[in-house]
Amino acid sequence: MNFIQLGKTDLHVSPICLGASQFDTGIDRDFALWQLDAFSDGGGNFIDTALVYGDWMPGEKARSEKLIGQWLKKSGKREKTVIITKGAHPLLETMHVSRCTPGDIQSDIEESLKNLGTEQIDLYLLHRDNPALPVDLLLDALEKARLEGKVKHYGFSNWQLERIKEAEAYTRKTGIEGFTCNQVRWSLAEANVENIPEKSRYPLDCETYNWHCESGCAITAYNSTAGGLFSKMEKTGEIPEKQKKLYDNEANRIIFRRIKEASGDLGHSVHELSLAFIRTHTFSSLPVTSFSRKEQLEEALRSCEINMPESLIKELNMLKGLKP
Repeated sequence: MNFIQLGKTDLHVSPICLGASQFDTGIDRDFALWQLDAFSDGGGNFIDTALVYGDWMPGEKARSEKLIGQWLKKSGKREKTVIITKGAHPLLETMHVSRCTPGDIQSDIEESLKNLGTEQIDLYLLHRDNPALPVDLLLDALEKARLEGKVKHYGFSNWQLERIKEAEAYTRKTGIEGFTCNQVRWSLAEANVENIPEKSRYPLDCETYNWHCESGCAITAYNSTAGGLFSKMEKTGEIPEKQKKLYDNEANRIIFRRIKEASGDLGHSVHELSLAFIRTHTFSSLPVTSFSRKEQLEEALRSCEINMPESLIKELNMLKGLKP
């Protein structure tokens, strides 16, 4: 597997990232540990987690980070693995109360370091923003952690473009490293934005996409297959009933017909092409994805080898209203 450089960082990562949000909760420990082994053995080296992952279950906190930390220790693969984790997320029982403050950032970094059993986090992301605070306070806290060696690079998730640009302006003013990566909801499918359940999880819109084209800031895309939308449509020809509220629109029918045609022409599954699409842009971008079956992981690894034709890339971008 060929690694890619993640944006302006010095991180070289597999062109797909293993999402670990359900480790030791929706995905049991044994299968999660198998996934980590299989992903690594298949050439993957990029793993995404967060301090809050698993906290929706009673009992032990930070289950995902802790399981990954145990695997890193047992496998001896810490030096070969690039870890994203995220912090400054609200407590799940009080989602309306922000925890994105300098103090919370500092304490969450310390907790994640302990859970992962590492001295440095490769890429640390703010899981949410706090528009009530000046952006410089948040960046100063992250830069302090970077200078102390606790994080190597830092970025953001679920931020609006206005605040992203404020952070960019502060970075230019001060000369700090600044944000290097955006983890954002993004897939080949077009969501009905008004029906996204959690309004603070902003999807990638055209303006923010254009900003990435200009800035070169990297993207790691969560919800990168839209819950397997096009794979499910491939079986039935219809948008599944459970996904209609979020994805029932004409754009997705048109995109599906085109990606289904391309699947036949290129000899790759619709799922593989959906993942490969995320990698086809002028800035560094790659999908974060998770697996409930062995076959899904194998498909995802195969998607890393796809070189999508330029004509198809341009056509899909146009169907999504993005820059050709």
